[in-house]
Amino acid sequence: MSAGTVGNRGGSRSLESTSASPSRRADILRRDGFLVIRDALRPADVAELRGLLLPLFARFATLPAHVAVDLGSTPGALGPPDIPEINRAVRFAPQLRRSAAFAACRMLARELLGSRTWYTFDHAIAKPPHNRGATDWHQDQAYRGNGIPMGTVHFWIPLQDVALEGGCMEFIPGSHRGGLRMHRRRGGDPHTGALVAAGVCSETAVACPVAAGSVLAHLPLTLHYTEPNRTAVHRYAWIVHFGPRGRIGLLPSSGIAARLFGSLGGSWFAPSPWHRRASG
Repeated sequence: MSAGTVGNRGGSRSLESTSASPSRRADILRRDGFLVIRDALRPADVAELRGLLLPLFARFATLPAHVAVDLGSTPGALGPPDIPEINRAVRFAPQLRRSAAFAACRMLARELLGSRTWYTFDHAIAKPPHNRGATDWHQDQAYRGNGIPMGTVHFWIPLQDVALEGGCMEFIPGSHRGGLRMHRRRGGDPHTGALVAAGVCSETAVACPVAAGSVLAHLPLTLHYTEPNRTAVHRYAWIVHFGPRGRIGLLPSSGIAARLFGSLGGSWFAPSPWHRRASG
């Protein structure tokens, strides 16, 4: 499946939202739990992000260990990282806050949530060429645990075209309405920070290969996944979260945002090896 075609394993599905009105975009996000926005950024905007983020990955080994982590391997494993992740990249490249992409996503968040929004978190992820690591099915809310709902909208920004074989985003439509699932550490390894959702049926999963300049938005409870990068080029993405109440991202009591996230009923974390890790 090439960049530019949204579809599931069984065929295409109409989930395009580029030309949709703001209210229609919010409706799509509320219905499906994710949103594909084509041509949200100019080539110069993507180039700006690459110029800020790629140098951070070049000095990945020199960044603090709690910031630069490997989502694909056990901490301390020998060899290059499988899936390098840099948490809160804005701390090391403050210009990201002044980037055109940051401004565009903040505006989209305000449009989707129907209220003023603030930055809450960001991280950058790389998948090297011929990478063997998948990012397993999970919900971002699981990293905060069963306390306060995040109440945020998360933007996944690819820094190049991403096809299915390159590790594009995949979502399960409507999964955000089922509450927070149980999650475990990947492989049952107590040292890894990567979480895996329990009991996921991916038959209805929708793959979203996109061209550079696209932005994918999703909710904290939406199940999502990316395959290993089987191509010969690096796959980079910057992910930035915005919420209506700043860093904690409290849910407002009414309005569009409250309707977007709905009830957080359902299963929470069980004792070890299931766990609660508040990493944003």
